[in-house]
Amino acid sequence: ADIKYIKVDDGREAWALLSAQKYNNPEKKLTILGVTGTDGKTTTSSFLYYILKQCGKKVGLISTVKAIYGDKDVSTGLHTSTPNPDVLFKILSDMVKDGIKYVVLETTSHGLLQKRVFGITYKVAGITNVTHEHFDIHKTYENLLHVKASIAKMSSVVYLNADGPGYSDVLKHIAPAYKHKVKVSKIVQFPYIKLSKQFFERFPADYNIQNAALAYHMAKELGLSEECIIAGLSNASPPTGRFEQIKNDLGINIVVDFAHTPNSMKSVLEGVYKLKKNTARIIVVFGAAGERDAYKRPLMGEIASKLADVIVLTSEDPRSEDPNEIILQIKAGNPDFPFIREPDRKQAIKIGITLARKDDWVLILGKGHEKSMNIKGVEYPWSDIDAVKQVLSESI
Repeated sequence: ADIKYIKVDDGREAWALLSAQKYNNPEKKLTILGVTGTDGKTTTSSFLYYILKQCGKKVGLISTVKAIYGDKDVSTGLHTSTPNPDVLFKILSDMVKDGIKYVVLETTSHGLLQKRVFGITYKVAGITNVTHEHFDIHKTYENLLHVKASIAKMSSVVYLNADGPGYSDVLKHIAPAYKHKVKVSKIVQFPYIKLSKQFFERFPADYNIQNAALAYHMAKELGLSEECIIAGLSNASPPTGRFEQIKNDLGINIVVDFAHTPNSMKSVLEGVYKLKKNTARIIVVFGAAGERDAYKRPLMGEIASKLADVIVLTSEDPRSEDPNEIILQIKAGNPDFPFIREPDRKQAIKIGITLARKDDWVLILGKGHEKSMNIKGVEYPWSDIDAVKQVLSESI
């Protein structure tokens, strides 16, 4: 058969449009909410999912962790942010078939830059914050801001978290033609005192109040009642690997969190510093991904050294890079700090837990929910949560 070629101006836009058409344009049959930003996207998206469920809506969620709708739990792949169009529109189509009416779509800068969500119009979008990250892709902070701000063009309304870093910077990058769409989310306009005690136990760090406030304002934009919004937030559970506390019999606090940027690390450490007892120490186990933004490595070393008492530097998806070289780059953030170096991540976790005394906090950062570790291009099964449980069982 003859093969016909069609020349297009933008192959990625074409891929998204063809994928949407293949599945009968499911995006036009759904009310889609988008959440972008450097940190807090997954938690804010999860908050919106719980709110919409509480308010009686048929809702689906597509996040960095997975896609969920009805009784279905769908993997979107390893190290996936926003899925590629062929996967994304297939999931949206399946949601339509399942009777879903609302979808919360975590939208990464990669997803925006690579046009994975091209053709989607967000009923309401939210930007959590914008800090230095993904310079391997975006090259500069200005480029990153431009990409994040582009979600305004695709949205009927976009809420900016005025309490988060990068608020004024991203506002400047929203084109004048879309400035009328911008609304602001502020903690002072959010009745967080009405939240349940359970909420503050599950989401103890201050930055989650910003995430909850953003979800609250986005939900209000949909016309949902304050009563059901607050109830949805109060009943929410943290996504897998987001400040996930691992129970143990050692009298210590063990937390697995996805924090892998300077800002998210700082936020988690500051949150724990406020929570811990005066005599308790903070022990951090973390690394930095290979073939990704090397700019952040010394920044994370510097931040950790200022807020933690003990730091174990280890591997985090080294890919083709030497884990020891990555560790040295992190260490350069504060060469005088007595970092412990252990490239084997399980051994590093074991060291962190073994060094902990009663009431200490052991924070295992960077992998969170992820199910694999990329070493020299090969994806090996890996879970921080499982590794912690294995170490705990071996120590009994």
